[in-house]
Parts: sequence; structure tokens; C-alpha cells
Amino acid sequence: FVEQAEWSMLVQLFNQRLQERIQSGELKTISGGTARSVKIAPDYQSLFFRVNARDDNMQDAANALMAELATIDQHGFSAEELDDVKSTRLTWLKNAVDQQAERDLRMLTSRLASSSLNNTPFLSPE
Repeated sequence: FVEQAEWSMLVQLFNQRLQERIQSGELKTISGGTARSVKIAPDYQSLFFRVNARDDNMQDAANALMAELATIDQHGFSAEELDDVKSTRLTWLKNAVDQQAERDLRMLTSRLASSSLNNTPFLSPE
């Protein structure tokens, strides 16, 4: 669970940064995108990146993605970015505890499916 939570947080950090840089206009060749991490088996994990190229220019979009990954590899994430993702995750956990009594089987099934599809750990107070 801990390893999966760490991967999930890294993916969330990357996705937030990518969206912020797209919206600010810093990534001019990418119009959207996302990263996903999927644990397929106990000893097999995959990391996927998807970008939408502006003006059908995939080469420049791929180069921009690689440059962004290199920047993260070299400099990491800022304290502000880390605090933001920690705050979001803490809110999710608090809400899970607060709403524990209100959960029903449909919600549980939905959360399990969403957790699996979106590669976010299933957060439960139990």
C-alpha cells in the first residue's frame, strides 16, 4: 500500500504540474495529457504518459514531455507542490473517516473500480 501510495502521489504531482504549465502557456506544443501508474502484478508496475499535441505536432509534444521529465528528475518538485498534494490526500483521508457510516455497497464498489482505473490507492479508515 505504501509503495502504491507513493507512486500515486508522484503521478498526481506530475499531472498537476503538467496541467499548470499547459494552462500558463509554458508548454506551447501540448494541449493536454496525463500520467498513470499501474501495478499489474506484485513484481510488475507500468508507468504511462499520454500527451495531446497541438497542431498535430507529436514530435515537439514528445520533446516537451521529455524535457519536463528531465526537469523533474534534476530538480524534483517544489515544497509548495508537495504541500498541496499532501493536503489533498489528507482531505481525502479525513473525508473517508467522516463519511464511513454513510458508505453503502454501491459507493464501495464505485470507489474500488475508480481506484483501480485511476491508480489511486483505496483510502479507507479501516
